[in-house]
Amino acid sequence: MTPNVRPAALAVCAQIDFTNFDLWPPSVKFVDPFNGKVLSLEGVGLPFIRNTPSGPQSILQGHGDAPAFLCLPGVREYHDHPAHTGDNWLLHRGHGEGGLLFIADKISTYGVETITAWQIQMRNTLHQGLMAA
Repeated sequence: MTPNVRPAALAVCAQIDFTNFDLWPPSVKFVDPFNGKVLSLEGVGLPFIRNTPSGPQSILQGHGDAPAFLCLPGVREYHDHPAHTGDNWLLHRGHGEGGLLFIADKISTYGVETITAWQIQMRNTLHQGLMAA
C-alpha cells in the first residue's frame, strides 16, 4: 500500500515462497493481485532504485516478458542468476538476508515508498454507436 499519498492504493503485490528455506533462499515474484499472474518488469511499473557509491541502481530486474525479480542477496532469483554463481545463499543464510522482514522492507523502501503523488488519466472507451443510442 502507498503510505505517502492519499487515497492509499495497492501499489505492488508479491508472492514469496519459502519452500526448502534451509537450503534455498525464498523466491520473490511480483504478481497481479487480481489474477495471480506473474508480472514482467514493465508490468510491475515501479523503478526500485537505490543509491550506491557507484550511482543509482535498480534492484528490480527482468528481461522482456520474463518475470521481474529482486536482484538482492537472499532472494532465490538472484542466487540462481548466472551473474551471481559465486555468491552462495548459504553465505547469507542466518544473517537477515532472505527473511520476510528483509524482503518486505526492500519492497517497501525501494518500491512502494517512492510513490509520492498520483497522476490520473481517464478515457471514455464507450463505442461511438453506443453513445448515440
